[in-house]
Amino acid sequence: MVEFGTRRAHTAEAGVLGARAAYIGGCAGTSNTLAGFRYGVPVMGTAAHSWVMAFDSETAAFAELQALLGDRTVQLLDTFDTLEAARRVAKMGGPLWGVRIDSGDFLELAHEVRRILDNGGMPHAKNHGQRRSGRN
Repeated sequence: MVEFGTRRAHTAEAGVLGARAAYIGGCAGTSNTLAGFRYGVPVMGTAAHSWVMAFDSETAAFAELQALLGDRTVQLLDTFDTLEAARRVAKMGGPLWGVRIDSGDFLELAHEVRRILDNGGMPHAKNHGQRRSGRN
């Protein structure tokens, strides 16, 4: 489990301290780079849908994120077509820590994404679902 709570924190400092507390409580890392800098919490992450949409292609967005985060990369798959994105990620190969899905039928998509990643030679990649209000 990785902590991604900064965007919901009441202040920037609350986000940093919350990330530290989550790490102490057992999370593998955080998306909060300041918590990583200050407290040595491993920084891991994904990107927002706006990150993916800022590039000419989904593949370009995925490649740039991998270049920035290396083996701590978590690719966001559901900006457009979750299964097609999983195929793109599998085709690209590593480095990759995992993938994230935050919309759709989590059970069905998680099983299918897992199959795509496994068949693409990426059985080590983690599959994360995150339910957020207003998105199903």
